Amino acid sequence: MSSQRTMQPSDDLATQLTLSLKQLEQFKAAATTQFTPTADSAQRQRNAWQGFVRWLTQAPELRVWQTRHASGQVDWHAYDPERDRHFSTDSEDEMRRWIEARYAG
Repeated sequence: MSSQRTMQPSDDLATQLTLSLKQLEQFKAAATTQFTPTADSAQRQRNAWQGFVRWLTQAPELRVWQTRHASGQVDWHAYDPERDRHFSTDSEDEMRRWIEARYAG
């Protein structure tokens, strides 16, 4: 008489379900470690949302801002929503002239 047990269909299903459950647990563990937002990404999301709300609610006025490269170089940017015009330069004096021309013309 053989001591091996005959595998029943329900045993095979239980094995498959156990493997599937392990795979789901591994997927969940990977997903929570990969997609957990950092404080930095949460702050960027808040900034983007606040910027969007400001864009929706502000009057169409000239907007001027700076960006700074890793090298320390500063670029100036402006947007005139009334005329739908953009301007960028690395010179503060050029930016002033562009703004003055906007109001003179």
